[in-house]
Amino acid sequence: CGSNQDSVILNCIFTENSGFCGAGINNADTVTNCTFTENNADYNGGGIYIANTVTNCTFTKNNADYGGGVHNATTVSNCDFVENHGVLWGGGASDVVNVTNSTFTKNSAGERGKLDGTGGGLHNAEIVKDCIFTENTARDYGGGINDADTIINCTFIKNITSTDGGGIHNATSKAVNITNCVFTENVANNGGGIGNTYAWSSIVTNCIFTKNSAEDSGGGVSKVQLVSNCIFVENTAQNGGGLYNTIEISECTIEKNVASADGGGIYNGHLTLLKNSTITNNSASRGGAIYNNAEISIKNCTLVDNVSNSGAEFYNIVDDDSEIINTILWNSGRSYIVNENTGSQVLTLTNCAFVERSVFGSGTTIEKKPIYISDFSASHPSEIVSVDNVGHTVFKLKATDTALIHGGVSTDVYSTKLELHAT
Repeated sequence: CGSNQDSVILNCIFTENSGFCGAGINNADTVTNCTFTENNADYNGGGIYIANTVTNCTFTKNNADYGGGVHNATTVSNCDFVENHGVLWGGGASDVVNVTNSTFTKNSAGERGKLDGTGGGLHNAEIVKDCIFTENTARDYGGGINDADTIINCTFIKNITSTDGGGIHNATSKAVNITNCVFTENVANNGGGIGNTYAWSSIVTNCIFTKNSAEDSGGGVSKVQLVSNCIFVENTAQNGGGLYNTIEISECTIEKNVASADGGGIYNGHLTLLKNSTITNNSASRGGAIYNNAEISIKNCTLVDNVSNSGAEFYNIVDDDSEIINTILWNSGRSYIVNENTGSQVLTLTNCAFVERSVFGSGTTIEKKPIYISDFSASHPSEIVSVDNVGHTVFKLKATDTALIHGGVSTDVYSTKLELHAT
């Protein structure tokens, strides 16, 4: 398709042109203040193929196999991409090094019968900053973006893909940094907001996920390495309403997410560290807050008022040692923790507080029975363990010599250390 030239193109209009590569422009150094409408390329770049800098341009209803609006540019800034189409990838643009201050609206990638269709808004970039992706669609991966190294201060609204990553999809094993972004009402099969197919390599920081949905797993995110200082509210999925298979979760708020099956807040099927986070008012069939199917360590968290038919706060089925440390579990529902591991491994609770009613599943024995004190002045409290009408072991205590006294309700529960074993 030629080689790059030192041309500068200003204040031009390109309409209904056609060609093999770059129906509007094929090879330019700088393109500024131009409009590209309904240009069609058989291969690359419906509007532009190869440019160093593209600034203050508008791309509308252009079409190509790769990069409906732009394919192969160093910098794209202050541009608008509307209703462009990439047959194979990059509905708006593809193979751009830096994209800044641009909007991508209602672009699409993929056609029925084709093998690809990735990056409805944008495919393959190094840095994407201060951009807005709205209502873009991809047949395969990444309704908003497919593959970018760094994404900062971007907004993703109502982007859709039929597979992974409604807002963003990453298929590479290299580290991907996603910071200060907002994801709202994006849709995918896996990872409504962010979905990764092959590698847990994304690092997500200071982002907000609201009302994203996944038909299968991860309404907010799926398969992410680290999620830190993020908010997840009202996301939905079959498994993992908020998050699915995330290696580390830190300093997050996970609230009002819903899973029709397992893990309203979090579904863990991969080694996970969860710390310094609040998980509240999530719901699922099993594990309203957390459904655990892998080794997990939960530290310094608050799990409050989550809802489930079984294990409102934590449902554990894995035969791996797991631990819950310095964590508050506060719920008025039927079942706090259900532990159904069948091997010799142990779920250990250390320095945890159980508020209101505390119930462990019937498949659990408590190695160290808790203490119930009817009066704070009692010097020799007696043990009490009972079974409710659905076969769950119920225990209550107000204080022990080694437990922190908190509140004044007789059903407040505290543990210094409990080990839950399979029966």
